[in-house]
Amino acid sequence: MKKLILPLLLSQLILADCSQNQRQQAQDFWLQSQNMQGNEKTQILNNALQTCPLTKIKVDFYIDSIKNQLNKGNLTLETLNGLKKDLSISRSLNNSLFNKIKNRNNDQIIDLAYQIAKIEEKIETNQDKLNRLQAFKENSGVKRAFGTGERLLLPLLFANGKAKVKNNRKMKNLIKRIKATLKEDKNAKFSITGYASSRGRAKMNLELSKKRAFNTQKYIERYISRGYISNSGSGESDLICNSGYPIHIGNNEYKCKNGTENEASSRRIEIFRRR
Repeated sequence: MKKLILPLLLSQLILADCSQNQRQQAQDFWLQSQNMQGNEKTQILNNALQTCPLTKIKVDFYIDSIKNQLNKGNLTLETLNGLKKDLSISRSLNNSLFNKIKNRNNDQIIDLAYQIAKIEEKIETNQDKLNRLQAFKENSGVKRAFGTGERLLLPLLFANGKAKVKNNRKMKNLIKRIKATLKEDKNAKFSITGYASSRGRAKMNLELSKKRAFNTQKYIERYISRGYISNSGSGESDLICNSGYPIHIGNNEYKCKNGTENEASSRRIEIFRRR
């Protein structure tokens, strides 16, 4: 993004005053860009800016640069904050130039702001899942009851393609927490949801996630009475990514957008205290 903005800054300094010929040439470049897409459009707008930095060209250049950045990989919250600043500059330029005709680029600016907000939400949600998984690993020995409405991501680390529940410390501590909850409230109810990674076919992963939830319920019911827990499976619909966020790519298949999947964390169960 910085590389794209640099010609804009230079052109503002060097070509603050443009000749009539330069203005016309820049205008011609700008008109050409209106029927272009992708790198070709970026290049022609860059040529226009370096010829004469007319405000309407600056607006289009910012918008085009932001669109290109959103289509690239490695989107982070830091990157999105930078794009929001560029969008704010574009909005300011747009308002000052086109106020009389109701903001020529306003629809594009609103659409880009919406896209950025949705991506931010997805990245923040994914990061929250990673943080909660890490918190469970670090505090797995805490013997406390579940609060009503509390949701716990549990990294049981199922093997790829397997649904066997291992007798490990995480499982033992989960059972202790459920017991502590039932001691406080004998009417507490829990839901267990199983998940799978994106490896393999979606239909197989859905069945696998159901088995993981079912097996986890049955394992816990060795130590508590039946009737407190229900189970379901969500397949690969809620992946956990090392960066980026999960997206649907059709036919119930999912993948991580602009990042790599944390497969071990995606193969998990989630327990929720309903009441």
